[in-house]
Amino acid sequence: LFRENDTPYCEDNVYHERSSVISKYDHRITGQVIGLLRTQKSFPKKQLASRANLARSHLAMIENGRKSASVETLWNIASALNMPLSSIIKTVENEIAKSSE
Repeated sequence: LFRENDTPYCEDNVYHERSSVISKYDHRITGQVIGLLRTQKSFPKKQLASRANLARSHLAMIENGRKSASVETLWNIASALNMPLSSIIKTVENEIAKSSE
């Protein structure tokens, strides 16, 4: 999936500069985004945790930035929120980019 000069590309052959890639992940921002999406969709923590097959305390630790969520956990949370995981990831990327400015 990389050209010889190591430049990433998309399947539609649109090439992107490395500088546009978010290189530092922040699990705290991911937790904040999940908490915001949960409240926007009017889910109590207990209900979202149940729908995502998580303990309420585990969800609380993710939202508070004390625990990093695995991809499987993020997938389950996205499904419970009835949205694609890519939407959550894009929102996290945008928030990380804003915090880096």
